[in-house]
Amino acid sequence: MDKTAIRRHLRALRQQLSAEQRREASDALVQRLLEAPQIRQAGVIALYAPTAGEVDPCGLMERLPGKIWVFPRVESVPGRLMHFYPVADACELREGAYGILEPTTTGHPWDDRIDVVITPLVAFDARGFRLGMGGGFYDRFFARHPEAWRVGVGHAFQQVDEVPTQVWDMPLHHAVTDAGEVVLSPPTPRPA
Repeated sequence: MDKTAIRRHLRALRQQLSAEQRREASDALVQRLLEAPQIRQAGVIALYAPTAGEVDPCGLMERLPGKIWVFPRVESVPGRLMHFYPVADACELREGAYGILEPTTTGHPWDDRIDVVITPLVAFDARGFRLGMGGGFYDRFFARHPEAWRVGVGHAFQQVDEVPTQVWDMPLHHAVTDAGEVVLSPPTPRPA
């Protein structure tokens, strides 16, 4: 399947989940994330506001006091880049680009301070490659900040045999689903 077909199929499956199934999946995901030492040790953690049936990692905020939570906002100038800004609670999020909730915070982004990026996905494979919504925002962010620990999160059914990739795609370090942790086999380095 190509990227468009994978997106269409898995987004439709996500949309079929009931509100109760989404809540249960999100609760299970948060519990599994709490077990990761990288999350417990991190000072600054990037989250996202879920949309279109995505699992909701925001329950981490109340379960891990003392962390600094940052959320993404797409900046149209310069170059449609995604930056992260601190948020104390969901009241500080407003609908922004693409209908996604974004921080209203102004000032300098916290991109360079992020220890962990909790990353939404449409699909992922055992090599750690993810398929997002198609804007490339996370891949561009990862390329600029390779030191941040990248953990993809989703429903177990979002794991596929192989995600079609491009040279700019950045693999995840880790993946966690509502059904458990997924062992990733890092991809073979591409020839120079």
